[in-house]
Amino acid sequence: MRNSFLHRCGWMVVVLGCVHLVGCNGAKKPTEQEQFYPTPGRYTAAPLNATRPRVGIPVPDVQVVAGATPEARAGEDAADQLFWVADQSGRFNLIERERLAQMIEQQGMTGIIRPGALNRKGHLRGVDYLLICRISGLSISGVEQPSTVSVANAERLMHISTPPPRVTTTCRVEMRLIEPTTGAAAATVDDSFNRVCSPQAMGLNIPAPVPTVLHLSDDQINAVLRVVLDDALRRLLPEADAVLTLPASTNPAAPDLAAGAPSATELIHGAATTQPAIAKIHCPECGAEVSPDDEFCPNCGARLLLKGVRIKPSGK
Repeated sequence: MRNSFLHRCGWMVVVLGCVHLVGCNGAKKPTEQEQFYPTPGRYTAAPLNATRPRVGIPVPDVQVVAGATPEARAGEDAADQLFWVADQSGRFNLIERERLAQMIEQQGMTGIIRPGALNRKGHLRGVDYLLICRISGLSISGVEQPSTVSVANAERLMHISTPPPRVTTTCRVEMRLIEPTTGAAAATVDDSFNRVCSPQAMGLNIPAPVPTVLHLSDDQINAVLRVVLDDALRRLLPEADAVLTLPASTNPAAPDLAAGAPSATELIHGAATTQPAIAKIHCPECGAEVSPDDEFCPNCGARLLLKGVRIKPSGK
């Protein structure tokens, strides 16, 4: 019995040796290459006839189930990365979340939004759309090395070959480009993100061997969220482009931001007027020309009152 076992082991060593020699001197073994993934932040150019709406970026709702340290600030990190990918797309005039919160407070619209959702519809001046995002079930983990007996595993144990490190990232991303006045979604995407790749493809620098259970820092979670949100935005852009290239007369939800044209919010509510302004004044925040009858700047949403006194007109 013992001789038979040794005989089989001897043949296995011979076979493995032949496989190794063939891999080195004969037909080359196909190497496992990294699947191509697009670089985050690099997108096709916007259509030439597309408008650039004013888009607010509220804090997304993020649920991390595995892979992060307790100190990670996933919601704020996601807001930063969502702003970054949206800005890189070159399609929107973006409003940062701090400025958006100030506009909401100035207009008495507190509570109109919460992380990941539009709480209620409302006429929010200076904003054409809100880019609402929710990330659920975010999990990042190392890939376990196989334990079954195979030629590949035998080669790994004999240090003939070393498998590349891998991480698994899964989550669900819901992204909505919402017109706040009507609550209608101009573009939507429901992205089931599932990627098994090298740590570098997720923006991570983790030395091998990668542990199965990860405790990523706040900076590392930031890198993962950039890749995840980039993937969702790529899926959203074609639908958004289709809406933003339609004329306002065809689709009232698509803002017409040409010079002198009203915003989508003003089109819906009939705030635009063809009557000449009695006097010209300018917004103290952005310098845009506004009507003396406006309480808030239609360009940036700032209140047009300084300590309770109307801004002095700059024209007749």
